[in-house]
Amino acid sequence: MNNNMSREKKAEYYDWLMKQYQINENQISRIPKLSIEEQSKSATVSSVYSPENQQQVDNLKTRLQQIEAECKKIMG
Repeated sequence: MNNNMSREKKAEYYDWLMKQYQINENQISRIPKLSIEEQSKSATVSSVYSPENQQQVDNLKTRLQQIEAECKKIMG
């Protein structure tokens, strides 16, 4: 992030980041969860997703953390 970026450019970038954040949140919410029956059969008690879906959720959550960090950088 360029420290010489104008306030207007920072605001535009922040808005874009927030849109990306919302897109990622929406993607997470669309990932199918296991049924209650499947969850009860799962080896890990806290598993709400299949292993493949859990990997997708983890990747998207990592991206959310990256977006949050970038927002803090431009606001700080």
